[in-house]
Amino acid sequence: AYEKSEDPIYVLDNNIPIDPQYYLENQISKPLLRIFEPILKNASRELLHGSHTRAVSISTPSNSGIMKFAKKQLTCLGCKAVISGPNQTLCSHCKGREAELYCKTVANGRISIL
Repeated sequence: AYEKSEDPIYVLDNNIPIDPQYYLENQISKPLLRIFEPILKNASRELLHGSHTRAVSISTPSNSGIMKFAKKQLTCLGCKAVISGPNQTLCSHCKGREAELYCKTVANGRISIL
């Protein structure tokens, strides 16, 4: 399972398609079978196979899914407030702490240009 896992943001940014068959087999069918096996005689055959099931392939366009609704905004490195200028990394409130925030950023391994 860990080999199939990815960060959702990375998946959306890089248009990585999901594996619907994996989710159908492991996330949906197993719980359904646990629920319906005591009730139905051939739960697997009746629920998961037959003319009522079909396969649909959907290609993922570059601007799809939740990213259609997401809006990227720059935030201050110090207080995470939204910044309006495209070339800013600190808000006016945090400008005086520039050296402190730079040292903290470098120490955390998140190097960026202030």
